[in-house]
Amino acid sequence: MSTRRARLILLAPVGWALAACSTSVGPSPRIHLESAVVNGHKIEFARHGTGSPAVIFSSGSSGSGPSRIAPWAPWLLGVGTTTFVYDRPGMGNSEPARDQRAPAQVADELHALLAQVGIPPPYVLVGRSLGGLYSRVLAMRFPNDVAGLVLIDGSFGRELLLTNQFAPAKYPLFSPSDPNMAKPDYAGMVPTWKSGRLDVAGKLPDVPMVVLTSLHHGSAKNPMPPEYEAEWRKAQEEIFQSTTYGMHVVTAKSGHDIGQDEPELLWNAIRWVLDAARARQKSSALPAAH
Repeated sequence: MSTRRARLILLAPVGWALAACSTSVGPSPRIHLESAVVNGHKIEFARHGTGSPAVIFSSGSSGSGPSRIAPWAPWLLGVGTTTFVYDRPGMGNSEPARDQRAPAQVADELHALLAQVGIPPPYVLVGRSLGGLYSRVLAMRFPNDVAGLVLIDGSFGRELLLTNQFAPAKYPLFSPSDPNMAKPDYAGMVPTWKSGRLDVAGKLPDVPMVVLTSLHHGSAKNPMPPEYEAEWRKAQEEIFQSTTYGMHVVTAKSGHDIGQDEPELLWNAIRWVLDAARARQKSSALPAAH
């Protein structure tokens, strides 16, 4: 596979011309919800369509609160291949996990769920925020099953150390009174966040990848300082360096939720990675020249 890396920096309201069209996100269409039992707890999910590779969506946040399935509905229904999204244990109607869950456990559970419900690899993994970190872990643990990655302002090992450094009052580190510590996913991330390292065996496969990075974090009233944004971008660039075929798109138009603020970027990223993954599949299926 030839080397192709690109970096796009979007500072003005212009489109990313990697696909022939862009689609806005309107009201979430109705989707059919299903459930399966994995590791002793019920997990709710939705799927749609047919085709390969399958696109697997992973949400941000950790371990509790409302369902994160509905916001993915436009992509679930519109990508044009097999698609899948789920609520991790504790989210929506998915039953909570009983114990702390390290990133590898979360990734393994998703891999087992996909096998159980009959969605075979290869997969294009699309992960937002913490879902981006879990997507990377799944790719590291099952590299032969992953055909591509789209990381939407994804989390990284030293993220909480960084946020605490620049906003200690807003982001206290691992206080016993922090209600997040009761969430198995969050508590399972603490060793990673304390060390600043994602200690998972293996490395990311060299597959087509798009990294979408925001230059605006915090809130409009309390934005993170430029030094923080520089460190965030540096971490995203380090992740991007694992591929020889991909794009790092840096946008000043979006906050952390790039898919909501600039849905055309996410549409085009998914389409680009799908096309590149399919081209690689087609190339590997061709008989060797004699």
